[in-house]
Amino acid sequence: MEYITVWGDYLAAYHFCLENGGQLFSGNGKDSANVVLIGKKCYTFWQKNSQRLIEVRQLAEHFGLNPEGQTGGRIARWLIDDLLQLPYQQTYWSKSYRNLAKKGAHWHYTTCDCKQYFWGVEIDIKSAYFSSLLKCKSLLYSPSIGYMADNNALENLKILYKDFPKWFRLQLLGCISSWRVFYQTRDKKSLENRELVVKTRQHIKYGAAFNVAHRAILRNYKIMQKIHEIGGKHIRRMHTDSFLLDIDIPDSIEFAIFDYLAEKGLQYSIKGYGYCYFWDLNTGFIGNKIVGAKSGVIDLMKQNNIKMKRANNNEETVKNLHYFSEAFKDNPSINSNVSDSNPPEYRQIEIDFT
Repeated sequence: MEYITVWGDYLAAYHFCLENGGQLFSGNGKDSANVVLIGKKCYTFWQKNSQRLIEVRQLAEHFGLNPEGQTGGRIARWLIDDLLQLPYQQTYWSKSYRNLAKKGAHWHYTTCDCKQYFWGVEIDIKSAYFSSLLKCKSLLYSPSIGYMADNNALENLKILYKDFPKWFRLQLLGCISSWRVFYQTRDKKSLENRELVVKTRQHIKYGAAFNVAHRAILRNYKIMQKIHEIGGKHIRRMHTDSFLLDIDIPDSIEFAIFDYLAEKGLQYSIKGYGYCYFWDLNTGFIGNKIVGAKSGVIDLMKQNNIKMKRANNNEETVKNLHYFSEAFKDNPSINSNVSDSNPPEYRQIEIDFT
C-alpha cells in the first residue's frame, strides 16, 4: 500500500473521491484524518493545524515508527500485529458477541434526574473500558472454549498501555471491537456521478479478540449498573464511566460504592462538584462546569432563570462527602483541571481501516 499525505479537510477529501473514484473513510471529528482509498494508493487528508496529527506523529516516534503517513488506526493495527503479535488469525468471533455489538446498548449505561436542583459530586472512573479489558485473562476468548493462549499479548499490553494517550486507547479498543465499516463512494445509479453515497460492510478482523473487547465493554456496563444498584436514589446521573452522587448520601452507601470500585480494581477521580441542574442527560451544569454546548446551556439558563452558584459555594459541596473530605482539605484545587467536554461517544468512533 502506498500512503500519500494530502493537506485538506473533509470537503477536500469528498471532492477528491468524487473526481477520482475510490472509497472515502471519514475521520472522527474535524481534527482527525479523512482517508480516500483508490486501488493500492491511500490518500490521507489532514488539516495543517490538526492537533491530532501532532499527537499521532509523537506516538509513532515513541514506538520508533516513521511518523510520516501514520494515523491512529495504522499504529493500532501495527501494535496488534507486529508488537503484540496477537495470534488471532486462526480464531473466530462469536455470533453472540456480534449480536451484542449490533445492538450496541452495552456501550453506555445512562440515567439522569432531569429538571431538578441538587448538590453533587461527579466521580469519573479512569480509562473504564481499557481497565475492563486489562482485567480479562487473555485477549482471545471463545464462549465454547473460554480464554485462549494469546502469546502473552495481554500481559505485554499491560506494560505498554500507560504510555497511550486516551484517544489512542479508544482507537485501539475501537479497532478490535469494530464489526462494520462505513465509507462513501460514487453513486453508480447517478448518471452524472456527482454525489457520493454512504455504504457499509461487515468487517470483524480480529477473531476471538473481538469477543474479548465486547466482553470488556459489557463488564463496564455491568459495573455501572451495580453502582446504580448500590447508590439508588443518591445516584443522580450516570454516563458511561462517570456518576453523580448527591451530598445527602448516607456514609454506609457512599463507602459501599467505593469499596466496590476497589474490589474491581478501578481507579477514579473527582470530575466535577457543586450545584447541579440538567435539562437532559447531555445538557446541564455541574458546579461551574457546563455539560453540553456552552451557548445552548447558557440560553436555557436565561430562558428558565437558572443560575450557577459561586465557585466558593461549590467547593463546600465536596466537604460534605466524608470519603473525600480529608483529601480535599489537603488539596483544595483537586478539580482545577476538569475538562468542560462531554463524555465521548465511544460507540460512534470512526475506525480507519485503510
